[in-house]
Amino acid sequence: MTTCTFKIVQIYSDRRGAELANQVARKLKQEFDPSDCSDTSWNTELLRSPKLRLHAAREAAEADLVIVAAEEGGPISPEVRQWLELWARRKRRHRSTLVALLRRRDNSVWHVVQTTLHAFAVAAGMDFFCHSRVETKSRRASSKAVLH
Repeated sequence: MTTCTFKIVQIYSDRRGAELANQVARKLKQEFDPSDCSDTSWNTELLRSPKLRLHAAREAAEADLVIVAAEEGGPISPEVRQWLELWARRKRRHRSTLVALLRRRDNSVWHVVQTTLHAFAVAAGMDFFCHSRVETKSRRASSKAVLH
């Protein structure tokens, strides 16, 4: 049985988040031999199921890199918070990284998700990186036009 040397887990809240996380994962995977890298994706809606939430927490604990793509400004949903708690209880065998890819409607949006994920990463002994950008109406409209 072959073991992957680099594991990526993606968590996204909507289609735009899924596209962004996939784009980042694809770029990273280009640096590896395809047989040495694996990735899985989870829509946050799936985390409502306790069984799937536990499975996603196991995968995150085994991952080298976890990418969370979401909209900034609102509180983290209860199922994502529960997923983080389950994930925190799992023991990692190696150092890992949490990357937050966050979209904001404007610069006045409070950084709730970023703050929560950063605190989680610090408590878990993980590296943390965050990319946050203002998503303008024209950017949202052009991404919708590409999707349809």
